[in-house]
Amino acid sequence: MDEEDVLALLKAHLLGASKVLTINDDQAIGPAGGQPGVELGMGAVGVDQVDAVVACGADFLELHTGAYANAVGEEARLAELHKLIEAARYARQLGMRVNAGHGLNLRNVMPVAAIEGVHELHIGHSIVSHAVLVGFERAVREMVEAIARAQVFARDFSPEEILRLHSA
Repeated sequence: MDEEDVLALLKAHLLGASKVLTINDDQAIGPAGGQPGVELGMGAVGVDQVDAVVACGADFLELHTGAYANAVGEEARLAELHKLIEAARYARQLGMRVNAGHGLNLRNVMPVAAIEGVHELHIGHSIVSHAVLVGFERAVREMVEAIARAQVFARDFSPEEILRLHSA
């Protein structure tokens, strides 16, 4: 990475975006690093951070769903979900691939899984934690089923409506 890349990463950090994949043998990795098969994804919570992620040359945007996952009460969750939906929409308009993760579990994954254009969900911790109680096969199956239900619901309902229906 050259000085310009480092400055772009610093700018993104200061704007609140966090790097998803950044370190390999104490070397920063990014598109300028030329590492074959390695992609740089950067996290963002809202529209205001998407431009910083794009400026850094990230290969994809990861919606940081932690604030949504930790929100208390339906109105707070709806407000955080709306930020994720708008950030995803804007990132897709800019041609970015959109992933999402952090704090997602069987209780809150459906509205996020229903956001248009989300390519991947990163849900490892929740699955492993649930697997301690029910085994990996069942934990994975239940998560896959929840995501599939969200995609079916998304044909007729918005993510916000799914949140309201699912939390009722």
